[in-house]
Amino acid sequence: MIEEKDTVANEHPLYKGLQIKRQYVKDVRAGTLRLRARKDIYLPKFPEELTATYENRAKCSTLFNLYAKTEAVMTGLVFQNEIELGADVPGAIKLLAENIDNKGTHLNVFAREVFEKSFDGCSLILVDMPPAS
Repeated sequence: MIEEKDTVANEHPLYKGLQIKRQYVKDVRAGTLRLRARKDIYLPKFPEELTATYENRAKCSTLFNLYAKTEAVMTGLVFQNEIELGADVPGAIKLLAENIDNKGTHLNVFAREVFEKSFDGCSLILVDMPPAS
């Protein structure tokens, strides 16, 4: 019997605790318009600042989004060449690499997606299989 605490739907407390940091990354990736929309978080109003002055400051604030470019460049560098399976790799594994997730995704695409997700702070692969006999 599977206990409630052992289901995939449960979130680890550390994961929940880092949600705000993941949101910061998403907002920076989204760029200037997102940061302006969330100005109360990223551009606090000075105590004596007039509302009109604050609104003008918020409208003029921009973000040079080097973060998104850095992610793209790093990913491109890591995956500039395809993953090559050596001659010593069994044929069964080479066959798995053609459809690594049973959804038609090739190993190269899958690995790149996992790498890209790691920029959110962590990335993992859940492997589900029947019990070994």
